[in-house]
Amino acid sequence: MIDEGPQQADLDELGGHDESETLPCPVCGEEIFEDAERCPYCGQYVTPRLGGHSGWGKWLLFGLAILLISGVLATC
Repeated sequence: MIDEGPQQADLDELGGHDESETLPCPVCGEEIFEDAERCPYCGQYVTPRLGGHSGWGKWLLFGLAILLISGVLATC
């Protein structure tokens, strides 16, 4: 069963949603609410990337861990 989104009665009760609050799913392209955690059409998680970083944070953390381990080993 595919979730067709909120029913009109629920939207009326909660104040509704404007079209500006939707965006295309980055996986399947269907219009979904911008605060959705998962696409109701394809089921993929659609959490936005914070800050637009390109994965260099993992390398920074890895480098800091290496420096920490090197410092501990140097004092032994």
